[in-house]
Amino acid sequence: MVHASIARNAGIGMAVAALLLAGTFVGDALAGPGGITEPQVLELVTGGCATDDDDPATHCQVADLTNDAGRPIGETFWFRVPVSDIDGNPVGQYYLRCDIVKSTGQTCTSILSLKPGPHTERGTIVSIGANTLPPAAIVGGSGAYLNVRGEMTGEEQSDGFHVFVTLIP
Repeated sequence: MVHASIARNAGIGMAVAALLLAGTFVGDALAGPGGITEPQVLELVTGGCATDDDDPATHCQVADLTNDAGRPIGETFWFRVPVSDIDGNPVGQYYLRCDIVKSTGQTCTSILSLKPGPHTERGTIVSIGANTLPPAAIVGGSGAYLNVRGEMTGEEQSDGFHVFVTLIP
C-alpha cells in the first residue's frame, strides 16, 4: 500500500514539478535575461484557501500517506492561491506543496509566479524548507528573479496571510 501511495504521490509531484519547470522557462523567455541587481523585500498578501471553499481562484488538496498496512503515517497537501501586493494589486499565484510524515517532520516547496506590478516584476521565486511555513530558504528563480536567494517569512494579519520575501541578487 505504501509503495502505491508513494509512487502515486511521486508521480503527482513529478508532474507538478514538470509543469512548474515549464512555467519557469516561459517566465525566462518573457522577462529576458538578467535579474534584480539590488536587494529587495516584497510583501505579498493571500487569503489562503480550504479544501471546501468552492473558490475557483484557489485549489487546495490534502491526501493521506499510508504505510504497507494501510495505517496513516502522515499527509501531503498542496495549494494554489492568488497573491496581491501590499496595495491590493493582483500580482500572481502562490503554489505550495508539503509532505508531513509522523516522527520525521515536514518538508515544503513553494513557487511564487509573479507578473509585473507596482512592487513586482515578471518571474518566479522558489523556496524550500523543513518544518516552517512558508518554506524559508529562497533557492532561485527565473525572469526578473533569476538566481535570487534569500528568505521568506509569513505572518497572519487581519487582512490575510502576509508573505515577506527578502531577495538577494
